[in-house]
Formats: sequence, structure tokens, C-alpha cells
Amino acid sequence: MALGDFSPVSGDLDLYIVVRDPLSEVQSTTVGCIHREMRKHFLEDSTDEWRSHELMEACYIPEELATNATKPMRYFSVRTSSAMWVDQKLSPFSRYVVARSGLYYYGERVQFAEPERRDMLEQIVRQTIPWVVPAERRLDDPEWMASQIQLMARSIVFLRDGFVLSKTAALRHEIDAKSRFAAAYETALLFRQRGLTWAQGQLGRIREDFESIRKDAAQSVREHCASEGVFVAPA
Repeated sequence: MALGDFSPVSGDLDLYIVVRDPLSEVQSTTVGCIHREMRKHFLEDSTDEWRSHELMEACYIPEELATNATKPMRYFSVRTSSAMWVDQKLSPFSRYVVARSGLYYYGERVQFAEPERRDMLEQIVRQTIPWVVPAERRLDDPEWMASQIQLMARSIVFLRDGFVLSKTAALRHEIDAKSRFAAAYETALLFRQRGLTWAQGQLGRIREDFESIRKDAAQSVREHCASEGVFVAPA
């Protein structure tokens, strides 16, 4: 939504709730219960015409972690599945988007600190590992493969042009530019437009597209990151 790209059939909502102090274990349990209730209401019971199979990824972030891009500090994160976990630092791309494009809905405005470019490059390198050596089970997951193709487009645009586009915009940008990966990007764009039900009937097509570009995309991304001095370990 913040980048002008929300797909009602495949998207979720990424929320950042800034709190003055880290959540306690008791508070995190309460928050987890709230998310489970929302999952039942919107997804399992299909109430209020929520069309996507995704719902929400919410991070409960101490204010000091929001305003300091390098300080490690505990925060709780919860995804659609409502499984909560503790982490120490926001991912660089998440921090970049919320710092530059985040929409403020309630409470006192907090300015998120932007990440260093090197941190973003290191995140991109980590993302290439499953492109080079995907887990066997992932090759039966059309949603995961389509999502990885989206990440490829977004990463390549950022490395080459220096800015972060939404996933849809990155796919269209590369398709219009007649990228050598354009056919796979077309398939990923259809997934964003038509959602999981469509993807489940297109497993063979999505797998073929993913397999056709994953190694080349990983090599291109890794070579660029290495040229900027980022260590790239063998996958």
C-alpha cells in the first residue's frame, strides 16, 4: 500500500507498531492471541470478504530500534500463521521501505532510520542462496517460487538503478525493458494479479520459469554485490 502496490488476491499487510519498551513475554502472548483471533475471523471463517490467503505481518518494535539502524534490540514479529518469534534487527529492505514510504496511521510519528547500502547488499546476497540451491520441497510450492522471481526483479532493479520499487512495479519495469528474464517475470506478475488459486493450477509453468532463471539471476546479483566489496560465500 505504501508503494502503491497492493494485490487483494495475494497480498498481506506489513505493520510496524512502535512501542516505548520491548514487549514482555506476557504481552507477547496477549498479542499472539489477538493475531490468532484475527486469523480465524478473516482467513479461516472468510469473514468481511478478505480475499487473500495472506493477512498480516506485524512487528512490535522498541522506539530505539526504529530510530537506530545499527543497534540490536529485541522485538517480536508475527506473520499470518500467528507464530511469534524474537529478532534483534529489522531487515534492511523493510527498514528502507518504511523509512522512505511508510504510512502513519496512529500515534506519535516516529522517523525510522535508513539502512546502509552495504546492509541491503548483504541481505540480497543471502536471498540468492535458495535460488542456487533450492530445497526440494520448495519446487512443489508455486507461491514460494513466484515470490522468489519477484525478489529477483526487485533486487536487480535496486542493484542496477539504485532505488527500491514495489514488486509489481519492478516486474513491469523489467518486462518493459525486455529483460532476458521477462517471460518468468510475466508469470510472477500473473501470480500477483490472480493469487494462490491460480498459482496452484500453474505449478509446472511456475517451476519451469523459476528453474530457467534462478542460477543466472543469482550469478548476476552475486557478481554485482562482490564488485561493491560485499563478501559472497559459495552457496
